[in-house]
Formats: sequence, C-alpha cells, structure tokens
Amino acid sequence: MDLGPNPFFLQLIAIILTILGFGTALIGYNVKERSFWYYSIYAFLLLTFLLISDLYRYDRTYAIRYPHFFSFQWNLQVFYNAAYFLFYLNILDFKKHQPKIYRLILRIVYTIVIIGNIIFLLGIFNVINKWFFPRTYIYAIVPLLVILAIYTLIKTSELPGQLKYYFMFGGVFYIIFSIISLFFPLLKWNFFYLDSFDIFNIGILGEQIAFACGFAYKIKLMSLQIIKKSEENASIKERQNIVLQEKLKEKELEILTVTADAEEQRVQRLQTEHEDQINHLHLVSLQSQMNPHFIFNALNSIKSYLIDNDQQSAISFLTKFSKLIRNILMSSRVEKISLKEELDLVQIYVDIENLRFENQVQFQILNPYRIPLDAIFLPPMILQPFVENALGHGLLHKEGEKYLTLLFSLAENTQILKITDNGVGRKKAAYYSRGITFKNESVGLKITSERLEHFNNQYNVQYSYTISDLENEVGESLGTEVMVIFGEGQ
Repeated sequence: MDLGPNPFFLQLIAIILTILGFGTALIGYNVKERSFWYYSIYAFLLLTFLLISDLYRYDRTYAIRYPHFFSFQWNLQVFYNAAYFLFYLNILDFKKHQPKIYRLILRIVYTIVIIGNIIFLLGIFNVINKWFFPRTYIYAIVPLLVILAIYTLIKTSELPGQLKYYFMFGGVFYIIFSIISLFFPLLKWNFFYLDSFDIFNIGILGEQIAFACGFAYKIKLMSLQIIKKSEENASIKERQNIVLQEKLKEKELEILTVTADAEEQRVQRLQTEHEDQINHLHLVSLQSQMNPHFIFNALNSIKSYLIDNDQQSAISFLTKFSKLIRNILMSSRVEKISLKEELDLVQIYVDIENLRFENQVQFQILNPYRIPLDAIFLPPMILQPFVENALGHGLLHKEGEKYLTLLFSLAENTQILKITDNGVGRKKAAYYSRGITFKNESVGLKITSERLEHFNNQYNVQYSYTISDLENEVGESLGTEVMVIFGEGQ
C-alpha cells in the first residue's frame, strides 16, 4: 500500500532551517562572528537542496526533462557540505586549538569544491555524460566527505570545553542517517512507510536540534565572555581611576603646597606690614604722649621748686617724672599691658599735670564692682590722650572746683570705663584754643582709634570709645564724658 511521500519532516525542517538561518545571520551581524554566517549559508543551501530534491519524490522524470537542473542539485550538495565544514571548524575554533588540522581540512574541502564545479561545468557543456556527476558524487565525493567528517569528529574530541559535544552529536547523528538513507532503497526496509528522503530528513532534523542547543550554549559562553570582559574593563577602569585619583591628589598636593607657600608669604608680608604699622603707631603714640608742652611744663615745675629752694617737692616731682618717662619707654616695647598698669601710668601723669593746676584737680578712680583690672589688657598709654584732653582743654579754663573721675561699671558682661570731667566742654575749649590745640587733639584721637582697631583684629576683642558733651536742662555745659567699652570678641 503506497501512501505517497510524507511532507511532514520536510516542512518541519524547512521551518527550523529558516528560523536558524535568519537567526544566526542576525546574531553574526551583531557579534561579528563568522561561524554564524557560515551556518546561515549552510542552512539556506541545505534548504534549497531539500526543496529541489523533494521535486524528485513527486516526479521521477524531472531528471530527464531538466538534466542541467538535475546536475545542479548534486553540485548544490558540494556547496552546502563545504559551508558545513567552514561553519563547524569556526564554531569550535579549530584555527586556535588545532591550526594544522584546520588548514588540512580546508584544503581538502576547497579541492572537493573545485573538482565538483569542474565536473558540473563539463556536464553543462555536454563534455561528459550527465550521469557522471551523480555517480562521482555517490561513489567518490560522499565517501571522501564521510571520511573527512569522521576524521574531523575524532579531532573534535581533543578540543577543550563542553561546546564540542553538541556539534559532535549533531554531526554523528547526521552521518549515520545519511549513510542509512543511501542504502535504504537497497535494503528494502519499510518503517512506517518512510523512504530514503525521510530517513535523510530525520538525520538533518536531529542535527539541527543538536546545533540549536549548541548555538544556545555558544551564546551563553559569549555572554559570559562579554560579562567577563566588561568586568575586566571595569577593573581596568577602576585601576586607571585609582591611578588618576592618585595623580590628581599629587597635583592637588602640589597646588596646595604652592598655594600654602604663597599664602605663607602673603601672611608674612601682611604680618610684617602690620608690625611696621604697629611700630609706627607706637612711635607716633609715644611722640604724641610725650608732647613738648608737657615736658616743658614739667621741667618748669622742677625749676620753680629749685628756685623756691623747695628741694623736697623738687625731688618728689622729679621722681614721679622719671618714673613716668621710664614706664612710657618700657610700655612702648610691648604690645599690651594690663588695665591696672595703665591706670598707674595715668595716676602719675595726673599727679604731674596737677602741679599746673596748683593741685586743684580732684582726681579719683572708682571701681565699685571690683572688676579685676589686671585681667583686662589693652594697648599701652591708650587712655592718656583722653586724660590729657580733659586736663588741657576741659579743666584748664574751668573756674572753681575741678573734677576728673574714672568710673568703672558693668553692662551685659561688658566692662565700661567712663572718664568724666566738669570742664568747660569742647565748644568753649575750641573757642579758647582758637582750634590749634583741637587739631592736635583730633590727630591724637585718630591715632588712638587706629591703635584700637589693630588691637581688636590681633586679639579678637571689641574695644571702642565714644565722646559725649554733658549739658544741663538749659544747654549749659557740665563737662565732657569719654566712655571706653572693653567688649569681648565674636
């Protein structure tokens, strides 16, 4: 009972070869892997051969009607077998692991292709019989290809890795069923109404399934290799980043060193300028404090005592004067003294100046809150200009009782010193002096302000002063008040 050809295997193989052919071509294009391209060529050549061969199953006379087309079918087998070997050798990387075997197999394959094409062309031009090619292929080329395939499989077993087993299994499966399909008509076996083409197609089907598994494993290996390469690149990048960071730190250190040196030089220059300015202010302050009028008046007082033969007073006055001069000279060598030491100098200065007033000036220092004066530091002789102005401008032209008071007080943890006199006030003093001595006074106060500013910056304090005119309800002058504030720094 003849049920005719069974198209199931051919249709299934056609679907598989089409999917694998396009899939491997796309993968080969993306990953630039030649073995995938070779398989794609092999798959489409094999599919073309199977479709042409299927015509022979339905019409046994087409070989007679189309002899050249029939010869092309046999030559097509040469090409797809050549593509198969190219794919097989490249997918398993024979060139790397067994280069001599790789070159030997390629030479044999190229030789078979050349011989096959020569025979095909001779048949096309009727130089040889059209049946010569099929017989040559069956009795010469096929045995050679089988031997070459078996030899290749043996050498494949020597390759490293697990990938080889997929393609070895596919190759063995295909060879076995190909050989069976050749001898199947002679054996006259009848398995489920299968003919030799079905047996051949089963071999191809098993081969493609094994190859598909092999491709999946190959893609997995390539993915792992890409991941490994990415990790290596990341590691290299990390090492390069570390090296770059170290170099960057070195450069930053160099820049910081250069910057620090430049900053140190700038600070030293500013410090030198600051010290020069302080020294200049000290000198100017000393010159302003030791003005010629004061020295002249002091010497005249000593002279008067000597003329009056008042040796005791002369000696006492001279002792105070020399002590004041010595203390002023000593204080000019330091940047700060305690408020207690400053008040001692003020006391001596007032005692000497009071001789001009025939001891009419009632001078007192009041500290009701018992502020520790030796814990407060300030520039030397900073209070002297205020006391000098009070005596020389406010009290000099004052008639009647003359008072000069230094009163300490507290306000929100800030120490305050008020220097108060009951003199004629600044307006009348300016009138009496015709502005000449007031010009000197303004210069002295400017120097005092500059000295306080430098002291504040250097010792992080907030020292300042204000000058106020004291008046009664009708606007008459009651004197002058200087308020010196000893504030703490921020």
